[in-house]
Amino acid sequence: MFKPKFLHELVDNLYEGSLEVIRHHELKRILEDDNNKGMFWEKILEKHMLFTKRLTRNAWYMDFDDGTDAKIACAIRYNNKNGTYQATINAENKTGWLRVCLVAPGTEFRKVYFMLIPPDYHTKLNSPLKVTFRNNTAPIGEAWDKFQCSFEKVVSPIVDIKSKVVYTDEYQLLLESIK
Repeated sequence: MFKPKFLHELVDNLYEGSLEVIRHHELKRILEDDNNKGMFWEKILEKHMLFTKRLTRNAWYMDFDDGTDAKIACAIRYNNKNGTYQATINAENKTGWLRVCLVAPGTEFRKVYFMLIPPDYHTKLNSPLKVTFRNNTAPIGEAWDKFQCSFEKVVSPIVDIKSKVVYTDEYQLLLESIK
């Protein structure tokens, strides 16, 4: 079983068979551009979750047809007196379980941590969920203590999903066109 501990291991897994220079370029893009992070994590999950299907980019409220959503958050230094690092998980408009990858601060050899957050928890938050990193190396806090998990668990089927009806953009447009 694949047990990644560092971000570059996830990159190498997704781009296995690619040249080293390509893998290094992809790692750099993920660290520099917020637009690439989410798609990258979705593709990693898609590769390891054969029980579900990744939805198109315009699917409402979820990334996978099992009702779950992919979230990746890199820890950044906040402007405070002690220089604390935090990762922000924005769960606005999300209705299902969140499959989360947290990326610790540091060089390109950044540690990764995983969380599986149920909707009963994140849907009650009035703001994004923030996970603090102790000594700028490892996650701490209530949410981390409750929902931390292994890579194996974050890519496993969730058996107690409470299903909700969620429409795609295409279906919503169809409904609006018949009014």
